[in-house]
Amino acid sequence: MDFRWELLVTIFPILWSGFLTTLGLTLSSLLVGLVLGLILALMKISTNWIFKAISIAYIELVRGTPALMQIMLVYFGLPALGLNIDRLTAAVVALGLNSAAYSGEIFRAGIESIDKGQMEAARAIGMTGSMAMRLIILPQAFRMV
Repeated sequence: MDFRWELLVTIFPILWSGFLTTLGLTLSSLLVGLVLGLILALMKISTNWIFKAISIAYIELVRGTPALMQIMLVYFGLPALGLNIDRLTAAVVALGLNSAAYSGEIFRAGIESIDKGQMEAARAIGMTGSMAMRLIILPQAFRMV
């Protein structure tokens, strides 16, 4: 069995195009997932029970269903609701929403790993809760994550 270099040369543009599409899809989905995941994590550690309930329900629902089902639901379900999107946008939305549930739990664990004394110290010097979270807790949590 011989390796056929001419076949590789012939199909290389197709493989390269597939690689670039996959790379773009991955980076876009990761960006969506990280942004939404941070929002979900902040909602889950919130003292507002409505935010907490929404976050818990979303994370448990998405983590408890297969990703392929979520992709199919977005790709076939949104057009049924009248929202027509192309296949790559549907893939970014579905994979980004799936990634958000997992990264939300990762961010939440990173935030909760920071010692409570950090927040108390920030509040003691006059910072608001959101300011302390943004300037003190989240930078440390990102390093932990």
